[in-house]
Amino acid sequence: MIRRLFPGVQIAFFIVILTGWSVTLIPTAVQAQAAGCCTISLTKPHGGSLNACETNREECMATSQLFMEVGFCGPITEAERAAGSSGEKCFFLPPIRKTDVQPLKIKLNVPIPGLEEFSQGEGITVGKDTVAKYIGGLYKFFIGIAGIVAVFMIVFGGVIWLFSGGSSERIGKAKEYILGAVFGLLLAVGSYTILYTINPSLVTLRGLPLFDVPIIEGDVAGPLSSELPPDLYCPQSGGAEAIRAIAESLKSKVTYRMGAKGGPPPYIYDTKDCSDGPCKSYCPAGTVCFDCSGFVNHVLRCASLSYIDGGTYQIFSDAEVINRIESDSINGRALQVGDLIGWRVEPGVDVGHVLIYIGDGQVADAHGGSGRSPGKAVGIYTLSDYNKKSSLKYIRRVGTY
Repeated sequence: MIRRLFPGVQIAFFIVILTGWSVTLIPTAVQAQAAGCCTISLTKPHGGSLNACETNREECMATSQLFMEVGFCGPITEAERAAGSSGEKCFFLPPIRKTDVQPLKIKLNVPIPGLEEFSQGEGITVGKDTVAKYIGGLYKFFIGIAGIVAVFMIVFGGVIWLFSGGSSERIGKAKEYILGAVFGLLLAVGSYTILYTINPSLVTLRGLPLFDVPIIEGDVAGPLSSELPPDLYCPQSGGAEAIRAIAESLKSKVTYRMGAKGGPPPYIYDTKDCSDGPCKSYCPAGTVCFDCSGFVNHVLRCASLSYIDGGTYQIFSDAEVINRIESDSINGRALQVGDLIGWRVEPGVDVGHVLIYIGDGQVADAHGGSGRSPGKAVGIYTLSDYNKKSSLKYIRRVGTY
């Protein structure tokens, strides 16, 4: 349960846990407690309690960096609380393994005229308009092929006519070749004009209505910063009715950084490299940096609503498990503005993520990937679309946090 204690307290603490003996904490533990530690009051198996300073916050963070783990002071479990314990302790989560998701590219092995971008360099990045570009290029290519075939057939018919020797049968056959080629070419080329005349939208190639799922890189527990840019819209009032306006106002002003809670750099948990150097070393000018939990907590704070001052691990501890999602309800119960939806780190899940419900079937989040570009972190999606591409697992409803 407990990973690290101060030297001298460690032995005494485990003796108490295992045997229920009483001990006196040494002065160094008291000093650390005064410095701001993870305080914990555990109920002993045979009665009584032990008030201990497990470790200070600085050591908790330093140890987590040493072992490449996520360390934070957080609440004890519900079972411990039910047994009469209280306080918080130093948690260590498994290492966050972030996989760089590379965009899907298509490259034609045989170049086709009109589709040069599909065969040049590394090919074309698959997007919403990729199929439309491909079909349009193929149409132009086959029009060219049709033109070549038509010219060949006209020449072939002319040759037959030339060497017909006056035979009406051979001349008629030659005319068939020539007229067939001309009509075929007119049909191929004129089909565009015919369809456009009927309805211009019939010849307008549109991109597929794909839903882009943002790259999720996770978050780290930590308190929100009070040092926010003065130009951010943060009324600190309005309640649930203000949540949508607050979230939408941040769409061009938030940049993603792992472990960022609105404060200045460094962001020690961010290991990525950005365009201007290590991401952890700076937050782009004119923006404020958040990870996903920092973003939703900031929105709730600006709406003067309560929030869990931690990460997804704390937000979704003992949360309601999602069994059924509809456009504006979960588990058959209507969603309320401010509900938190997502998942947390647990066996088989490397990173956590949280979104906030903003009403009208929509959710908002701050995500990694493209969100590392200045002001690009905030996304607003319909819940049904987001659920098609992800694994929403927990909901923390308004009034339960």
